[in-house]
Amino acid sequence: MNAISRLKSVSSLALLVCMGPVLIACNSSDRSDITFEDFRQTVSAAAGPGAEGCGELAVGDSEVDLDSCLARAHTNDADAWGLVQRQGTDSLVASGTAVRQGAVTFYGFDSDPSGAGAENNGRISVTECVGPSLTGVVGQQEQGTQTFACETLVLVSQQSGGRDSEDQPVQVAGTPRFVGPTWVWTGYRPVIDGELEAVPTDTLDYTLEFTRDIEQAFSEEGEVGGKVLCNGFRGGWNRGELSNASALMFTDLIATEISCDDDQFRPETATTADYLQLLGSASSYSMQGDRLFIALNNGGTLYFLAVP
Repeated sequence: MNAISRLKSVSSLALLVCMGPVLIACNSSDRSDITFEDFRQTVSAAAGPGAEGCGELAVGDSEVDLDSCLARAHTNDADAWGLVQRQGTDSLVASGTAVRQGAVTFYGFDSDPSGAGAENNGRISVTECVGPSLTGVVGQQEQGTQTFACETLVLVSQQSGGRDSEDQPVQVAGTPRFVGPTWVWTGYRPVIDGELEAVPTDTLDYTLEFTRDIEQAFSEEGEVGGKVLCNGFRGGWNRGELSNASALMFTDLIATEISCDDDQFRPETATTADYLQLLGSASSYSMQGDRLFIALNNGGTLYFLAVP
């Protein structure tokens, strides 16, 4: 369930006016009159009549059952919804998900975006998950791994004061489907028409794992890490310009420097440095089911397979 960024727009002067004898700045007409119950009804109604309620969780509750319920609904083209309260600074914050006939929509709620602690001054945001798919992971939102991956997220509306924002829908970054699984390197094609060199996968000598910070809900970048022979490595990944939907690049890749057994088979006797150099030359990616293909600047391709 992806969180919606919130801006706190009330100045210190406005807060002083609200606390003083002059009450015009705090008139109830300035409030949205949107409550948490309004948010709850919005999410449940979006899932449709008869939709399964997967749960309404308090801060810190396990999300495994709720996420599993939503995932089942998506798989079965059924309808379901769920709510999770998040840790807010000075207001009640919550996220919601509605699944309806395969479509997935995310909802965000802030009981008072102004930060003044007012009652009945909530805001509801609606974000469409375009091209939803399951990551195979549940209950790990706080660690940055989502149950649903979206090819694109579209901020549809932000409701405040009983009316929807007049802004046009805004397309923003989503969570790529490669985030979540562990990927094992299975092959390397040095050039477009070259011969595919297989990599034995029984020892999982080369792996790749992507993570993304949940606080950066609309950012297509994060951390990457994994195993290369007997060493571990880490670095960053990003999608570059969002206008290129298939872009993928790795940055600042570093690895431990343990001396590994040279008897292991590797394409062209690839060392730790060779593997990181290949990743560092990535330019784009594509996916087909549980397979990930990373294209390189020199025309080569790395082949990966998702493993449990």
